[in-house]
Amino acid sequence: MTTQNPVQVKAPKFDLYEAVEVAWNGQYLATRVIRRWLDWDNTAWWYEVAGQPGQFPESALEVCDADD
Repeated sequence: MTTQNPVQVKAPKFDLYEAVEVAWNGQYLATRVIRRWLDWDNTAWWYEVAGQPGQFPESALEVCDADD
């Protein structure tokens, strides 16, 4: 019987419906997270946001300031 090492997965940085700012292609957009999922190949979180087509890596999102 072979055993595999467990995969370490970090918790997602953003919650569903959390207000975030997307930084992509030199543009910044205040929006909300509407979907997130884990890419098992590289154990990275990806996000879908309201009003934007496509998916974004966690590194493209920041928490919005309360006064934004």
